[in-house]
Amino acid sequence: MEYLKINQLLLEYQGEKLLYADKLNVQDGQRIGLIGNNGTGKTTLFNIISQKPVAFNVTGQIQRNCQLVMVSQIISYGKQSGGERERQ
Repeated sequence: MEYLKINQLLLEYQGEKLLYADKLNVQDGQRIGLIGNNGTGKTTLFNIISQKPVAFNVTGQIQRNCQLVMVSQIISYGKQSGGERERQ
């Protein structure tokens, strides 16, 4: 079963291309993770997939056949990323 299918996902901000994903599929039995430096768009991509509002122009096709849940890390303030501290 295909849980998630993304085709030609494009994120733009003020005419600047921030992210392009030609194809992305998540199948039954697969485990995936988003890994990257702080501020590279991991949370933004998850929010787009989860149909949460974002401040970017988003085009492309996203087909969801599952429920998505974000599980936040539990870490002390001193070990939080810049983005995590900014949200507080």
